[in-house]
Amino acid sequence: MKRILFCLFVSCFLTLVYLHFKTIDLVQTRKVQGTAKIRNSKEGRSPKTVHALIVTYARSGSSFTGLLLKNHPNSFYHFEPLYPYRYELKTMRGIPDQRFLYDLFKCNFSGRGSYLRSVKNHLKQKSYHYNKQYLKTCARRRNIKPCFNPFVMSRFCRNQTLHIIKTIRLSLQNGVKLYENYPDLNLKIIHLVRDPRAVINSRQRGITKRWCKKNTKCSSVSSYCREVRYDLNYSCSLKTSGDRGIYFLLRYEDLIENPLNITKSLFKFLGFKSLSKSVVKFLKQNVLPFSISGRIQHTNSSYYASHWKQQLSFSDIMSIQESCSDVLTKLDYRMYKKQSEIVFRGLDEYKHLRKANFC
Repeated sequence: MKRILFCLFVSCFLTLVYLHFKTIDLVQTRKVQGTAKIRNSKEGRSPKTVHALIVTYARSGSSFTGLLLKNHPNSFYHFEPLYPYRYELKTMRGIPDQRFLYDLFKCNFSGRGSYLRSVKNHLKQKSYHYNKQYLKTCARRRNIKPCFNPFVMSRFCRNQTLHIIKTIRLSLQNGVKLYENYPDLNLKIIHLVRDPRAVINSRQRGITKRWCKKNTKCSSVSSYCREVRYDLNYSCSLKTSGDRGIYFLLRYEDLIENPLNITKSLFKFLGFKSLSKSVVKFLKQNVLPFSISGRIQHTNSSYYASHWKQQLSFSDIMSIQESCSDVLTKLDYRMYKKQSEIVFRGLDEYKHLRKANFC
């Protein structure tokens, strides 16, 4: 008799626990849906859901570019989703699980419990911290772990117009294969590049220096330039195959030197007719020039675009130029032959840039 009563007690307790958490999930889901509807009604939407894939390299301005797109009010941002699988990829930009990227773009988190657990257990990676509107709907005070509920995340994600994946662990060819294998994606590939001298200089400093040393592909100038060269050459095949409409080559320096017009072109490529107020606000806070006592000032993003000229030695600059001469030429970056030519000009370093047309 005692055993029966005990079993009934346990059964009732478990049922109450289940109903408690089920109620929380329903409340969170309704909050998610309500927030999404309010935001979607305030801002213009693209005619259809857009899947933006930023293909780039470490220290190429990708975090800034990802945040720029993320500031569109109807967006959902996946920051470096291939990071948890970095040890499974044979190279820095190895062939990933295409279905995994597809599921992220389609907000299919129900079968990706192990991925969400990995992200939840490594919150310092900040894979989803940038989705502030989403976190407001599901976080409990400062605890964001409830936000990794697959059901709740999927419901919010599917209400957004712009889905973004930013990764340094994918080649352009593998990005195009995603487009070919899953034609139901409205895929737009943004190929972000930057002056190799600025990239290498950034990789040699700060916290990047520590993790870059552990990966020879990251610390090697020749390996980096080989990756860019391969991607640029592959981009030319898109022109002949008729897939050019899915590809946008973005030089980081163009974005910093002419932020408003380049951002307009970028969002037009993605299918948005105009810039949202939140995107314009982000540009004003980070890159648009401002005036102090009649003098035009630039933000840190624009100032550091050519900071490599003050930090790299002349021999290092010559070495990078030798390894990356064809890449520098294709992207119309100026090369130097004498140390006397290397003068820090801030953003003026890149005002000469013409439209890259190397195919």
